[in-house]
Amino acid sequence: MQTIPTIVQVVTRTKNSQVASSGFRAEDLFCIQESVKQALGTYFGKDIRTIEKEKPRKKTDLVVTCEDGTVYRIQNKNGSNLRGFSCNRSKLLQLTSDPVCQTLLGNVCLKRGEERPLVGKEQSLLLLRTCILGKDPLFEPTHITHTQLKDSTLTSLSICTTEVFLKHLESELYETMLPKKTCVHISPSIYFQRKGGGNKDASPEDIQTKWKQGTLSKTLFTHLLGDL
Repeated sequence: MQTIPTIVQVVTRTKNSQVASSGFRAEDLFCIQESVKQALGTYFGKDIRTIEKEKPRKKTDLVVTCEDGTVYRIQNKNGSNLRGFSCNRSKLLQLTSDPVCQTLLGNVCLKRGEERPLVGKEQSLLLLRTCILGKDPLFEPTHITHTQLKDSTLTSLSICTTEVFLKHLESELYETMLPKKTCVHISPSIYFQRKGGGNKDASPEDIQTKWKQGTLSKTLFTHLLGDL
């Protein structure tokens, strides 16, 4: 009797897709987990009516609406991403209109050339605010949150106002951008790199902005839920 081999197709998800999937799951739980709703209500000092995912997403992931009509807009980062959370992804020409900055990012991140022009703090500040706040004031987040997901439960939640978050990041900016191998750093916490990814990842030539959280989620953020 002839044995017919069974062919098993193994699908390996890229790191980018795994992080995105975990982040989307965290957002789903953010909307329905009662302990999150209670923790936010205590933090804001208001009764929470709804927590919903924002559509279109832009820079706000979640919208918290209170019983008195107050609305808070949240950008959430989930997990312990030591290499950095993605804060923005865009084409180089959409990221900045400054030709010198375009040259530096293009040459370093996209390997287009050897020139490494100096780009000052003014451009870093513009890029930072664009990548965190976006270009549409209607979708600017009022708060940044950090969550930890385990076994289909959000086990940790911390929060910081966007104003305080940005002020801290601005205080760290280097006087000039710092190119390192295939990344451009504007501070110890923020850097730019080519998105890359596997064959199925969209737009691998996009420039991705990464935030390395370091100890900020323990020092700058207010802890609301679970263990630090």
